[in-house]
Amino acid sequence: MLTAVLLGLLAQGAKERYQQKIGEMSDYFWKERLRLAEWAKSSGLNREARGLLEFMVKNIQGTHPYKTRADTLLWGPWKRQPNSATTAKQKEYLRRLESYYRATADRCFEAYRIAKAASMKEETVTALQKTIEFYHDHEGARKERGEEKVDGFGWIAKADAEFVRASCFDADSRSVEDLEKSDGEHETWASAWVVRSKHYVLRTDLPVRRALAALELLEKLHAVLLEWCEGSFTEPPERMGVYFFRRLADLEAERAKLPNTPAAVAFYHALTNVVYVRSFDSARENGGGVGRSDQEFLLHEATHQLLDRGAEQRVVSIFQQSNQRLDAVDNYWIVEGAATWFSTLRFEGGEAKLGSDAWRIGAVRGLATQGKLPTLRSFLELSYDEFLKGSHANYAISYALTAFLVEKYKKPFVTFLREYYLGNGSLPSFEKTVSGIDKLDREFRVWLGEK
Repeated sequence: MLTAVLLGLLAQGAKERYQQKIGEMSDYFWKERLRLAEWAKSSGLNREARGLLEFMVKNIQGTHPYKTRADTLLWGPWKRQPNSATTAKQKEYLRRLESYYRATADRCFEAYRIAKAASMKEETVTALQKTIEFYHDHEGARKERGEEKVDGFGWIAKADAEFVRASCFDADSRSVEDLEKSDGEHETWASAWVVRSKHYVLRTDLPVRRALAALELLEKLHAVLLEWCEGSFTEPPERMGVYFFRRLADLEAERAKLPNTPAAVAFYHALTNVVYVRSFDSARENGGGVGRSDQEFLLHEATHQLLDRGAEQRVVSIFQQSNQRLDAVDNYWIVEGAATWFSTLRFEGGEAKLGSDAWRIGAVRGLATQGKLPTLRSFLELSYDEFLKGSHANYAISYALTAFLVEKYKKPFVTFLREYYLGNGSLPSFEKTVSGIDKLDREFRVWLGEK
């Protein structure tokens, strides 16, 4: 009886310590977010400050003092003004942001340890998952989850990591004729090929000739895109990972491991930094090479990946992802416009060609002729969710607008593309960098009529 009472008291004490630690973590998360926002605002990082503050107003329940302070700080025209911070200030912000998320995760991990020691099953699972969400690269939490970090694919289950390390080989190290003799041994995701090139690591259960052709295509994209950007984006410091699936079920199994990822047959995930593509050509093509559908999907998603990694602003937390780029208030179109533009990459006589999708421009011209093309201003204002509601037309408009700006305003367009990926994607920033929106609207419609 006495033992049961003591155990009950210990359990109660553990729960109190756990709740206290969660409370400390929560207070730190909001207090330091507010402090970081105030510093960003004073440093001329208006977009970053706005994102931090708007997240607080949206997510703090009731009338908490931190919410009131954040709401007050959002008053005034500053939040719509372009950034004026120096490069040094931008880098300092990224350092502070990562430190903030890491420190929040450390506090959450302490709560996890308390829960684990007291055998508080539900709290243990929750706190460990939240630690990863706060800071994706938290080594302690990853180790507790039985995960290891590998080249290209980041943190994955230990068994997967061992498989990747044991299976991976350089694309130019063995003859394709010898390799394809073993295709039959690599037709499931558990036994897939893992092939590495200079900038990519590819895992696929498709024939090895198609794996090598996909890597060759990705390397060409890498070279063409970085040259096209003329230094605005840089070569990522690490190899980038690509999962190329034969079966949708295997893609779905990988997607289920990712936080807040809607169903899709091809996507890039900013936390894992990995591209996921289900092959559509495998049922129709028995030979080597990459089919047209697969080529467009691979190029599209790998463009997202390369621009994201090449902008030198690493996403380290799911909460960072929640207030950056994907739900940017303005100009989401540019993400899809650039990716759709580079999905047209072709080679003629060894020369790279972009912009072959004339049908999209024709579709947009049809919208203009019918009086259904939105004003440029209203289109630029579409958020991520609003964009997806009319995705068929909006993807076409994004492509056509990108083609127009590349032809008429390439240098300022590329400059703004980088600014967007750095978090400076407001309409005033667009006008300051590219040109006046109303002027561009008139020019765009004239251009469409001439195509």
